[in-house]
Amino acid sequence: MAIIDMVEWQPTSNDIFAWRFPHDNLSTGTQLVVRESQEAVFFSKGQILGKFGPGKHTLTTENLPILRNLFGIPFGGKNPFTAEVWFVNKAAPLTIDWKTTPMRFMDPD
Repeated sequence: MAIIDMVEWQPTSNDIFAWRFPHDNLSTGTQLVVRESQEAVFFSKGQILGKFGPGKHTLTTENLPILRNLFGIPFGGKNPFTAEVWFVNKAAPLTIDWKTTPMRFMDPD
């Protein structure tokens, strides 16, 4: 990955509700781009650190851009300071089937 990462999701269809950015080795200064019909949730150490609406945001993590690979040496090459981003699609899919089964009821009048 580059020194400064760019995190964004360009969905190809509206039938995906949530999508996880494939990398979890994000560094401080990562640029997060959230589209108008999305919301992003930022996780680190198993906790939600932030929810982001539409726009461009800068993430703050414990990973320093140049040193993040060195942090993982004592842990067998795996970085202990993982951070992940989930995107939530807020656009309603157009393929929802709204039909119901017939229902009978008696009206006293």
